[in-house]
Amino acid sequence: MAGFVGEAVLSGFIQKLVDMVTSPEFWKYARKEQVDSELKRLKNILIKIYVVLNDAEEKQMTNPLVKIWLDELRDLAYDVEDILDDFATEALRSSMMAQPQQGTTKARGMLSSLIPSASTSNSSMRSKIEEITARLQDISAQKNDLDLREIAGG
Repeated sequence: MAGFVGEAVLSGFIQKLVDMVTSPEFWKYARKEQVDSELKRLKNILIKIYVVLNDAEEKQMTNPLVKIWLDELRDLAYDVEDILDDFATEALRSSMMAQPQQGTTKARGMLSSLIPSASTSNSSMRSKIEEITARLQDISAQKNDLDLREIAGG
């Protein structure tokens, strides 16, 4: 039973990552930084993984390789979240700095220092997204070897 609850949490966590990647603010910033094609690929892989999680939950009790796959996916999902959080922070910082503010330049400087830059270059962000997408692609490919299928509710 504890495994099923844990995997239900994993399903919710993967859904949260998909929601993050599909937010309009994310896409506005992704287009600006020219990483939208990388984010689209990441989103598609997350969705492909998400739709087989119900099947994986059922099969983990009889197939220890599926349990290992789910554990690896959970670890990777935390790494994905870290990168998406960095990206969201950059998007927020960029939008705050672009908006006309009432106040002085000093106030903007204070805002900028409160929201530290996780990555100031789009090539750095692109490489992070490409690296995590490649790792997701690897784990997604394993679902075929484990004969994980999309089932109702996924």
